[in-house]
Amino acid sequence: MAISLNVPTSNGNGTASTWRGGWGTIYIYGTWDSGTATFQVSDDSGTTYMTLKDHQESDIAPTANGYYQFFAAGPVLIRTVLSGSSGSTDLTCNIRIGSTGVKTGETP
Repeated sequence: MAISLNVPTSNGNGTASTWRGGWGTIYIYGTWDSGTATFQVSDDSGTTYMTLKDHQESDIAPTANGYYQFFAAGPVLIRTVLSGSSGSTDLTCNIRIGSTGVKTGETP
């Protein structure tokens, strides 16, 4: 099972999707245009968001194509926040249940 996350094409918040919980792997790729896609989670129905951490407790805020593994006790809302983009960002993001067994940040 996978969910597709909306990544804004200009700076701002993407639409949140529900993550049922557990291990997941984020796959994000496309045209970055100097942007940073920070992943956030909310466990209070979207009132408060926190930066999602990977399995090494580092913020998941990529600036290039890659894989990112995480664990989130669910259900939670998950979204992307795009910043630093010059306006021609075009990213695709899918999240799959489970971990990949690769190092976080490694390009597929």
